Amino acid sequence: MVISKNSGTKKRACFTKRSHFGCANCKAKRTKCDEKKPVCSRCLTKGLECRYGVKLHFREDYESIGKKFGREGVWKKNSSPKPTSKQLALQFRAAYYVNITNANLQFINFRPQDFISGSPRVRIRHKILDGIEDGSGYIADWQLWSYALNYYIEFVSPILNPASTISSSKTSAFSSVLLQGVVFEQGLNLKFLIQYAHQKPDILVLVLALGSKYISRIAQEDQKHVWTELASAFKSIGCANICPSTSVGTDTLFSLVLLMLYELADGRQELWRANLKHCKQILSCQTFKRPNNELELSLLSFSLELLNYQESMGRTACKDDNSFFALEDIIEDTAPSKVSWMGCNKILVDTISDITDLSFERNQMKPGDYSVLCNTIGQNLQAADLGFKLEHHLCDLGQGKCLYVPIDPTINIEELGFLLACDAKRLSTLLYFKCCLLDAHPEQIEVQILVKEIFCILDYTILQNDFKWVSTLLWTVFIAGSQISPNMPESDDFRYQTMQMLDRIEAYCLGKVEDVKEILMHIWKKRDLFNADETSMGDLKISGKSSNRLNDWDTFVSNKSYNISLA
Repeated sequence: MVISKNSGTKKRACFTKRSHFGCANCKAKRTKCDEKKPVCSRCLTKGLECRYGVKLHFREDYESIGKKFGREGVWKKNSSPKPTSKQLALQFRAAYYVNITNANLQFINFRPQDFISGSPRVRIRHKILDGIEDGSGYIADWQLWSYALNYYIEFVSPILNPASTISSSKTSAFSSVLLQGVVFEQGLNLKFLIQYAHQKPDILVLVLALGSKYISRIAQEDQKHVWTELASAFKSIGCANICPSTSVGTDTLFSLVLLMLYELADGRQELWRANLKHCKQILSCQTFKRPNNELELSLLSFSLELLNYQESMGRTACKDDNSFFALEDIIEDTAPSKVSWMGCNKILVDTISDITDLSFERNQMKPGDYSVLCNTIGQNLQAADLGFKLEHHLCDLGQGKCLYVPIDPTINIEELGFLLACDAKRLSTLLYFKCCLLDAHPEQIEVQILVKEIFCILDYTILQNDFKWVSTLLWTVFIAGSQISPNMPESDDFRYQTMQMLDRIEAYCLGKVEDVKEILMHIWKKRDLFNADETSMGDLKISGKSSNRLNDWDTFVSNKSYNISLA
């Protein structure tokens, strides 16, 4: 039987496909690798060192032998191939060049000082910075801008708007039992300020100047000059853009208000007073444009309230006429709130101004007219009473010292402190009224009772707590501190507490407190010298000479113009 070679079943050879991503040992033996990591099965069985590697291929190696690199050679049938690097190089060599001349080489932006000092500093320019010289490189650092703006938001904004830390409502009656029926008004709305700064870049520059100035007060010595120069540069830009024109409006007035706060932070009290006068001239101008939207109306209202507050408080230690920053003369007056952002009733601020004006005019008035005006002021002070007493909400645990804790543990401490601060300002106004107009003096019992009551409230709100709005109590501390009698048993304690309070206020105050300290120490020194016995080497008399003089306030406090802000 003949069997053909082609007959029968053909046995196919078993083909094992190699892996292209196997380990080095399997590739060398040309065997299949299961590619297990970190050791494949074959290397684990044979006890070999399993190593994986990737062989990199360069484009030039493939193109030199006429091959396509990767999948670059894959294109559609009707599409044209992309040019290779060799073709691009040939096109580049065929480009046209213009001969370089030695004139107008404006691409060289380096100076010899840049190579000496190191790599040149990148400076970003902005349209509002065109007026600044190139010598100040700090103003181009946007990170410093961010620090200055954040510091304004965290430090200055709570002072000008205490409601932001207590309540988020614009004008509302709090629902808590403590503040039921008490209407509290916001001050400078931060949201409105940011919106207005987007429309008016000059406002943003002055806000940055204010933030930089306050940072320079707390900065370390090696950084103080940086923030001082930055604040000065921002101020220069802001002042240059405040140009008197045919018509002025809210933007000009608000810029001057920010500039006034800057001068307070710089300790230049004389410029603070000049800015107050300048603001009054702008408001009296016939071309002053009244606001036509809610944004400008809010900023104008705040500006007038701040100007009136600054002047009313400052004039108690400054013999100057009233500028009459009346809100109702510019915008429609609304119902006065019980508590304003200034830490008191708005009517109380006007009452303080009336007391100062009446102290200047009482010598030219008839006694009957003077008594009628004094009775009116006394009635206004009674109407400003919130009926909020310290002993109703706090318990004294000091055993001889003022150490108070809330009776109700669920009460809001900051709401409690702010209402106590409002009552302290009312009591200080009553003390100012009695001493300035009714010829009361520190040796009288009613004055000493008022001083003790005020100091108890101030001790709780300033020394026992850490509120950011305590700068509104600077005037209160000044009034109470100026009426400390040398004959009081607590005289030394109250004077020491006054200095402690001023130190605490200085950390949150818009101005500098050193001048207030010097004025108070000068008043204390005059009182001690006046009440001292000439033959007892400084010992105080049992019955001082104070009872025989006409007016204690005119003799010791307002005998000269200090030209200082107490707000």
